[in-house]
Amino acid sequence: MNFLFDLDSTLLQMDQDLFIQKYTQALQEFFAKKGKDVKKYMTALFKGVEKMIINSSDKSNEVVFFDSFVKETGEDEVYIKDLFLEFYQNEFHKIGQIVSFNPLSRKIIETLIKKGHKIVCATTPIFPEIATFERLRWAGLNPDMFEFVTTYEHFSGAKPNLHYYQQVLKKASFNPIDTLMVGNDVKEDLVIQKLGVETYLITDYLINKDNIEYQTKYKSTLNELYDFVINL
Repeated sequence: MNFLFDLDSTLLQMDQDLFIQKYTQALQEFFAKKGKDVKKYMTALFKGVEKMIINSSDKSNEVVFFDSFVKETGEDEVYIKDLFLEFYQNEFHKIGQIVSFNPLSRKIIETLIKKGHKIVCATTPIFPEIATFERLRWAGLNPDMFEFVTTYEHFSGAKPNLHYYQQVLKKASFNPIDTLMVGNDVKEDLVIQKLGVETYLITDYLINKDNIEYQTKYKSTLNELYDFVINL
């Protein structure tokens, strides 16, 4: 069996709303420190994220985001890219203080690897590689444990856009009927069922903001998922 694993609030134990709050707060403080129009920059950020989510083109999310951000702010693209890189290099790691480290995440992945299963870290690709790999480290994981990790440099679209999942399955050469998606978000993770992929819903930080009625083949805590992979 092949596995697709969500990262935030699945392998990485954290309250996603709190993470978003701390992330946006850190960006606002960074932009202010740089003397920028914080309101304009944050509006440009959110518009750029929206563009990435609906992106079904051949352009990477990185290209779509910066095209949008530059258009909204009128800034030079090279300057903006360097500005965001500085943020991720120097400020982003501080947000890791809000996560709850759970050694089970690493044990789960290591167990699956030992059993010969192929695994992709299918985290929604609205972050650059530097930020995504940092979040993996917060979870006690590293990129080499996966076939690949989805980041905005190499993918287009984002959850729940099926275009994103189609790219993942194609790049990994995973047959949908032999693949299991593990995640915590009813809307963003279970949508892959439309492509014929079975799902495993993690309940520790379950997200169902729209109160969607749903079905999933498996549903449990991360602890119970560990028991599941041990007995595979």
